[in-house]
Amino acid sequence: MGVCGAGIFEDDVAADVQLQWLDLTSQGMPQEDVTARLIAGLGSGFIPDSDDGPVFWIALAALQLESDALDAQVAQQAAQAIPLNAARWRQEADADTVAQRDRVLDELRNRLSPQATEGF
Repeated sequence: MGVCGAGIFEDDVAADVQLQWLDLTSQGMPQEDVTARLIAGLGSGFIPDSDDGPVFWIALAALQLESDALDAQVAQQAAQAIPLNAARWRQEADADTVAQRDRVLDELRNRLSPQATEGF
């Protein structure tokens, strides 16, 4: 796990997503196009991976939330990814760090749209 803390973007995969998001949006690319490009580009390598895929969706949803541009499908993917990512942290991190990550993920889950989190 390439992480330096419990925050959303304190992970190598999430930082890569954030860097590309910021680069593309700063060039004036519409956010829906940025999302499609990230999914087709970075996502093609990360999404199939059981460890990196959830991080990808969590980071993308967090970035969209920060930009007030949350896509319902991204929200749903992130909502499904949160418990997978939390389980990974419970296996690989100490109790204090797991508690910090749980708080971060709970905050994100609460910010996702209700329809994306139904059943979670």
